[in-house]
Amino acid sequence: MIAEKAKPFAVAAGLMRARAPQEGDYWPGCNAARAAGTAPIYIGEPGYREGMDGDGDGVACEPHY
Repeated sequence: MIAEKAKPFAVAAGLMRARAPQEGDYWPGCNAARAAGTAPIYIGEPGYREGMDGDGDGVACEPHY
């Protein structure tokens, strides 16, 4: 399927997460969440904490551009 073949490119471009947040996720910081492939983390998703959302917009561990 085309979507499966395109996923690695979308992940590399920052358009898609490599791993969806899972119940019980807890990340000590954004570097760990990024390394796990689960960033960015949106408010209401497992692993989201206000302390990881530097600008308070509901998105933690946003990509750096």
